[in-house]
Amino acid sequence: MKKDKEAVLKKAYEMGFYYSKEYKGCSQSVIAAIQDALGIEGDAAFDAVFKSATCMAGGLCSTGTSACGALSGGVIAIGYIFGRERSNFRDPQNIRLKARDIAMKLHNKFMEYYGGSICRDVQKKIFGRSFDLLNPADREAFEAAGAHSDKCPSVVANAARWATEIILEQEGIN
Repeated sequence: MKKDKEAVLKKAYEMGFYYSKEYKGCSQSVIAAIQDALGIEGDAAFDAVFKSATCMAGGLCSTGTSACGALSGGVIAIGYIFGRERSNFRDPQNIRLKARDIAMKLHNKFMEYYGGSICRDVQKKIFGRSFDLLNPADREAFEAAGAHSDKCPSVVANAARWATEIILEQEGIN
């Protein structure tokens, strides 16, 4: 099983990197990579989750002021898999808190590795500075600095791998 788990984690990483580089959209790239790695492509509900993550990229609407889109994508996927359902809104089992604790593992990994969870903090770690992605000149500098050639794809790849590992461990696959 260890070998299979490593193959799944490698696929999550590789697909996260590829999707971010090829299509951009860090949140959606993480979600798609997790779908592929866990073999849940074609799940209509997960596809809706993918669609709903459209505006999460770039620290929420490319503002850089909120959680890193890659982190958001991973948290969204974890929430989809482990979160409470609308039919259980009252949640007497505290499923929402259990899901939060699972997602917190990904948040903590970001804090440890990148020194923050906000998009601009992650940018500072990987670029040495942050960018105003809504400013055309700064956006151009962001791209010229390797934003979608290797910098952001590596963040997305890490988030996809870490989230997938958290999901597998939660499901008892060590």
